[in-house]
Amino acid sequence: PGEDNPEIRIRGIGTLNSGSNPLIIVDGVESDLSQIPASDIESVSVLKDAASAAIYGVRAANGVILVTTKRGKVSDKPVLNFRQSFAWQQALIKPDLVDSWEWAEIMNLDLTEQGQDALYTSAEINAMKDGSQPDLWANTDWFDEVYRIAPMYTTYLSVSGSKQNVRYMTSLEYLDQDGIMMGTGLKRYNFRSNIDIDITKRIKFGMNLAGNKRDITETLASASATNGDGDLNYSIRRFARPTIPVKYSNGYWGKVDGKYYEPGSTVGSGRNIVEMTQIGENITEIHNFQGKIFGEIEFIKNLRYRPSFSYVYNSSLNSRFSPTNKSYDAYGNVISESVHNTLRNSNTRWKRYQVDNLLTYNYSTGNHNINALVGQSAQMYRTDYFTAYVEDFPNNNIHELDGGINNKDVGGNASELALNSYFGRINYSFEDKYLAEFNYRYDGTSRFHADNRWGGFPSFSAGWVASNEGFLADAELISFLKLRGSWGQLGNENIGNNYYPYTQNINTGQNYLWGDYIAPGVAVTNLANKDLTWETTTIIDFGVDLNLFKNKIQIVADWFDKTSTDILIRLPIPATMGNVAAPFQNVGEVKNTGWELDVKYQDYLGK
Repeated sequence: PGEDNPEIRIRGIGTLNSGSNPLIIVDGVESDLSQIPASDIESVSVLKDAASAAIYGVRAANGVILVTTKRGKVSDKPVLNFRQSFAWQQALIKPDLVDSWEWAEIMNLDLTEQGQDALYTSAEINAMKDGSQPDLWANTDWFDEVYRIAPMYTTYLSVSGSKQNVRYMTSLEYLDQDGIMMGTGLKRYNFRSNIDIDITKRIKFGMNLAGNKRDITETLASASATNGDGDLNYSIRRFARPTIPVKYSNGYWGKVDGKYYEPGSTVGSGRNIVEMTQIGENITEIHNFQGKIFGEIEFIKNLRYRPSFSYVYNSSLNSRFSPTNKSYDAYGNVISESVHNTLRNSNTRWKRYQVDNLLTYNYSTGNHNINALVGQSAQMYRTDYFTAYVEDFPNNNIHELDGGINNKDVGGNASELALNSYFGRINYSFEDKYLAEFNYRYDGTSRFHADNRWGGFPSFSAGWVASNEGFLADAELISFLKLRGSWGQLGNENIGNNYYPYTQNINTGQNYLWGDYIAPGVAVTNLANKDLTWETTTIIDFGVDLNLFKNKIQIVADWFDKTSTDILIRLPIPATMGNVAAPFQNVGEVKNTGWELDVKYQDYLGK
């Protein structure tokens, strides 16, 4: 809980880098879908083709998800919305593990097939079956012990309404969620406030404020639930033995089975998965704030200027404490001991500024309608990271850095990224039957060298609303019919946290043995490529929108071809280059093509 940000794919994987998720825009601000209370959402739209996504440009090559939150409406009285919910969560699909005696028999069979002696005797296997010696020969299903039925509780409150020329919506939500894996939990506090003000008939102003505080609780093992050798699921199938009990009758955590005590035995201790979810702590406190102010000025009829400024701030403070610990056997003897307790604190601060300026003009005469838009958008990102580490505390109750004595260590870094875009769009329709639209973007990023920083990306779409033609005007079967097609290109520069792939970096910590001394050194550890430029995604789309029987049946069908070229990837380099990371190159290509069909039926039964 708290880490379950969904992975979303629109029309396949568009790049070979980490940036395959669509661009998520919440009320005009790039955001995180998993942190929005569902009760705040008014509508969700998905943009798939290049023409519709072009206005959002940078990072829209993998599609765009537009989320609009609820706003205040004109009403005589405030509207109060209160909701509480309580739910249980459960892992529905878990491995069906064999019993301990079956596991022991399989182990014996495996060893004998390799020409070795069997590990477990018949008497030991029988003890597993009859449960006569539970401290020595248990039957533990570690998945059932670690995964649980977990509650989730939510309280939501919102107030919306209007007062003269001001419309408002304010909401609060509290979420308390236990994880289905033991040792995990989340408490989240959300707020949102949307305000719209009509200053005059031609001047409008608005403000969106939103944020949340998340307290994510984990143990050290559950924090590594998807991480290599510390992975709990991997530990269950690789290092846990069903013959070991969760706890001995003396109250200590189970670590060995009866085979451990046999003379000459080389069978060591296993991992106690339940103990792993109870020892140590990994606490993360996250503060997130998003603010946007915007306005609209109508200079003359149908000519509007819409400026906006948004600011996003995210702070994540993590504390990982590993205590001293002793392991015992069923007779109370110490079999292993960890004598060092450690603490690592880290803080990551991330912020983004964004300025947008839009100028729109609508013109209609007779059967002709033209909409034009020109705009500019600039974004700046900065990330600051700090970490500190220390060992050997007087006891396991002190979790502050000043309490540690030995091996103190600190580190930190920062990175920045800037994006700038200019774009325009012209939309034309004739008699609401013949439609055409042209878009063009000119995007720049600080991620590339100045010689290759900018890229231009056009798109074009056309449509024919056949149901508005005279020959279909009286058709009873067809309520609406539209044929459409589009072609367009979009750019992508998102290669994760590699903000400076075009410049050569000198890294510290590359120490060198100089005689009898270790001398501090610096060295090149990753190769750069100043010729990097934008990935380009070209999307072709042909579609049909068809409504039948007075719109009771709605059909949307599409064929698409989506090809990404010049994808930024690292190709293998010869080992003779030394201990360095390969440079990024524009050499990858990904192609997605397919059909989409959406059929919806809606009608009334009586009232």
